[in-house]
Amino acid sequence: MTNFELLKHLLENHDWHYQFSDDHSKYKRGSEERAAILDLVRIIGKTADELFTSYHKRYFPEVYQ
Repeated sequence: MTNFELLKHLLENHDWHYQFSDDHSKYKRGSEERAAILDLVRIIGKTADELFTSYHKRYFPEVYQ
């Protein structure tokens, strides 16, 4: 699996609303996943950043209005 394929997999399976969880274990897991995602984005570059932004817009459209 390439880094880009791994990134797509992580983005598709990420709990985008983990920060709203009352369950600390879910919050911690989501935070760790997000860190791994952002590390891959930095490694891969512009294409990964665009992909991340497209997912982020899907879950948080109000940020982009």
